[in-house]
Amino acid sequence: MYQGERMNWYLLGMGHEVDVHTVHFHAEIFIYKNGKSYGADVVDLFPGTFEMVEMLVGNPGTWLLHCHVSDHIHAGMEILFTVLPRGESELEDLTATPGLPLEDEDESQKLMLFGSKVTQEQIEATIISLAVVGVLLLLAAGVLLGVVIHLERQKRLQRNWRSILDDGFKLMSQKNSGL
Repeated sequence: MYQGERMNWYLLGMGHEVDVHTVHFHAEIFIYKNGKSYGADVVDLFPGTFEMVEMLVGNPGTWLLHCHVSDHIHAGMEILFTVLPRGESELEDLTATPGLPLEDEDESQKLMLFGSKVTQEQIEATIISLAVVGVLLLLAAGVLLGVVIHLERQKRLQRNWRSILDDGFKLMSQKNSGL
């Protein structure tokens, strides 16, 4: 990558519940969004999560990218990345473009839902999805309740049938013993 380029880093947390990663980019700052935009050089990754960070590359050289967890460092979770310098004229063209935005332009149109800013359409889709899942769960609960009620009735009928048979055998044995 070259000095002045915008790079997106896609980070995926893998492992078990104890495998929390703290990804550290040496000599560079990136922007990540979690409801708001933040500038940092370390991002926390929990197992089974994904982060995309935007970096405006600024420092030529070879730099370390690693996890701060010492067991992970000892296991080799580190890599070098290289930023190549650009010519003076190329840098002037790149710096004329605006930097990475810290906030979306239409933030006033977004609402907070589960800790993230989302649009009205995303909220409506989420509510519809939750309603559909709720209806499906209610139907599944109804089916299971019907199965339980049916099995209980079957047990009761079997008990009644056995008592009728037992009473019939008792009557027959009393008749046979009286002869």
